[in-house]
Amino acid sequence: MKIQDLLNKKVMLLDLQATTKEAAIDEMINSLVDNGVVTDFDVFKAGIMAREAQTSTGLGDGIAMPHSKNAAVKEATVLFAKSNKGVDYESLDGQPTDLFFMIAAPEGANDIHLAALAELSKYLMQDGFADRLRQVTSADEVIEAFNIGEEEAQAEEAKKAANELGYPVLVRPSYVLGGQGMRIAVSDEDVEEYIGVINQIAQEHPILVDKYLMGKEIEVDAVCDGEDILIPGIMEHIERAGIHSGDSISVYPAKSISPKITEMIADYTGRLARALHVKGMINIQFIVYNDQVYVIEVNPRSSRTVPYISKVTGIPIVKLATKVITGAKIRDLGYEPGLQKAADYYAIKMPVFSFEKIRGADISLGPEMKSTGECLGISKSFDEALYKAFEGAGIRLPKHKQIIMTLADKDKQDGIDIAQRFEALGYKIYASRGTAKVLKENGVHAIQVNKIGQEAPTLLDLILEHKIDLVIDTPENGIERAKDGFLIRRYAIETGVHCLTSLDTAHALISSLEHAFNNQELSIVDIAEIDNRGNN
Repeated sequence: MKIQDLLNKKVMLLDLQATTKEAAIDEMINSLVDNGVVTDFDVFKAGIMAREAQTSTGLGDGIAMPHSKNAAVKEATVLFAKSNKGVDYESLDGQPTDLFFMIAAPEGANDIHLAALAELSKYLMQDGFADRLRQVTSADEVIEAFNIGEEEAQAEEAKKAANELGYPVLVRPSYVLGGQGMRIAVSDEDVEEYIGVINQIAQEHPILVDKYLMGKEIEVDAVCDGEDILIPGIMEHIERAGIHSGDSISVYPAKSISPKITEMIADYTGRLARALHVKGMINIQFIVYNDQVYVIEVNPRSSRTVPYISKVTGIPIVKLATKVITGAKIRDLGYEPGLQKAADYYAIKMPVFSFEKIRGADISLGPEMKSTGECLGISKSFDEALYKAFEGAGIRLPKHKQIIMTLADKDKQDGIDIAQRFEALGYKIYASRGTAKVLKENGVHAIQVNKIGQEAPTLLDLILEHKIDLVIDTPENGIERAKDGFLIRRYAIETGVHCLTSLDTAHALISSLEHAFNNQELSIVDIAEIDNRGNN
């Protein structure tokens, strides 16, 4: 069949219904297998279907970028190169899809085969890829040309998705453990850099771009028997969404959410557990944003917060879940389903970090988990529980009653209250030029100090002189182009100075210090005596 005759068949598939289209694609792939053009039906089809996939993580609308790195596409390009003999490129009029279409069409293909192949070729060929193929003659050169362009193509698709959703967005791999590879992007430049970071580890699934909502993060552990659900309690993170749950300070019972939001979370937890047919434990992370509840993720398993919530509620979650898995019902175990009454105590789970042992690591917190442990503070007073948790994590102030504040532009106004409260407790505040200007305009007696590299004394000089108790340094969103912030945070940790990168954490710390200033004695709580510890 002549090239032009083949090309004229490409429009046929557009009129087919979805089911007919998939059947035609299946038939076409089988034909390609029979003719030796494709070696693996499942891999080839999975690659094609993945390029149309879209998904959502619940953080608003999510977009799955077509996965240009899958084995099907690479296989097709290699096969193309092997067939690249005597091609009249000029007759193709520069159409990227025509190039693959012409070469891959097997002898004797019928109209449905040809139409399906035309459809497949649209997904196999990336914009501009045909132009690169015109320069190569071997399979190895095709792979090289493909690899050079695929990250660039991914970045372009990601930037398009990000602009559709609106910045900021979360760029991440499909499957994540500990938040590895997750980044918050605020510009096209961020997206380009983060795609490169993610691709340092081979990706077998699409890279996702999600809308990022800076709301209040809520976490729930529950036990479901397939019908009824037991929710021991609702936990609230002090830091806003965007910091990994393992690195956030967690509060039980949730302190700031309304009865309406509490009811919605309990309802959503039950509906999700039943829809997923869970029998055992389930962990769900939510975001409360603009008085609405969104789902970040649902894990039908245990989580790191199970021991914590079991201790402070007295409900033996693991024991109950084990019995439920083996057929028991929640009501038969002596518990009334639903959200349980809140305990009389506040319990604060505080992350513990080991940054001083990891040279060169940036201590700023984000979607990737960096903590190496945790501790617990319990009291009937929220501020006292918070103070105990900070003490347990090794943050013991004051020594010199001197702190450094260097705040991102977006944080300067929120930082005024923190500075005023530290000053009221007798702290001397040093600050970078922009931060000092805002603080002085609002009545804080901040001392302006030069940046690194300027005339001494600089912020770094103060840290190295061991005269500072605390550094509050909030990085700008996205890629941090200036290196001063990183150096300040690193030297602070390496000289034993506590460093906070979230104003939410700083608010919590000053609240705990105010409590300690007004209350010299700490209460003692025996966890074993907390009511409702089940013996079932």
